[in-house]
Amino acid sequence: MPEDRIYKNEERIHLLTKACYLYYNEYLTQSQIAGQLGITRQMVSRLLQRAKKEGIVHIQIDSPTISIADLEVKLQKAYNLKSAIVIKDAGISSQNLKDKLGVTAAKFLQEVLAPGLTVGLGWGTTLRAMAEYFSRNNNAVVPGVEVVQLMGGMNNVEYNVLAQDIVRLIAISLEARDHYLLAPCIVKDQKARDMFLREVIIKDVFERYKELDYAFLGIGTVTDDSIVAQSGNANAAEINELRQYGAVGEICLRYFDQNGCFLTATPFSQRIISIEIEQLKKIKNVVAVAGGAEKHEAISSALKSGIIKILITDEDAARFLLAQ
Repeated sequence: MPEDRIYKNEERIHLLTKACYLYYNEYLTQSQIAGQLGITRQMVSRLLQRAKKEGIVHIQIDSPTISIADLEVKLQKAYNLKSAIVIKDAGISSQNLKDKLGVTAAKFLQEVLAPGLTVGLGWGTTLRAMAEYFSRNNNAVVPGVEVVQLMGGMNNVEYNVLAQDIVRLIAISLEARDHYLLAPCIVKDQKARDMFLREVIIKDVFERYKELDYAFLGIGTVTDDSIVAQSGNANAAEINELRQYGAVGEICLRYFDQNGCFLTATPFSQRIISIEIEQLKKIKNVVAVAGGAEKHEAISSALKSGIIKILITDEDAARFLLAQ
């Protein structure tokens, strides 16, 4: 009968409403609600989901950072990341943005620190900002932590971008054991690189890469004003050659194209002493710390490689990445 169908529908709505009231207003668990209503916990779960779909329940989050949280969740899903951390970038300079990214990365490192952790560190101004903040604000000495340099040194650059100095700051702060890659990151030719890699002290560091729990990396560009170009460690012809091969960015001087494919067969790649691509791929937690409009394309392409598991970036970059 029509009256019976109306009654059943009203009864169903009442059941939905009561389940929602007990859950959202009385803060009962789904198991407690099931006991009160004489139904299963699975049915309670279905009722709560149905109430949202039918508009009986409207959830509104009133927070000044809701837009940031939205970007983080969307980035995580879009690029299959373990985590995405987005910072506000409105009205701040390029240098302040790097500092803010560095601070965020330092706080993330503090959160994940645990006894016996092995952490690898790359290079660049943003990671230097991370190391400086960490060394000033870390008060904990975590036993058994080891810190490893992921790429060799470089001539004619300010000490504050070098991987070895970044390693030193964090290792001292933690009283951690440090491992330095005592070799230049760019050598004359493949023969010279192979000679360095045969040295026991170098081989030992490369063996450490197999034990990394986290790797914190910057993402560089392929431009004439990049650190490697300005320092003269790569000349204009070499930078141009990399661009001709399709390079749009680098991680530890391992250059990649717009599809996130690493360019391992270039003459330049044969001269690099830094963590190998295959080693990077095996690290469970590769944390990329990068932002700024000039790095949008490089970040986007680096994410396509699948190496990056955790991204720390800025709001504008996040929107660019999601638009891709």
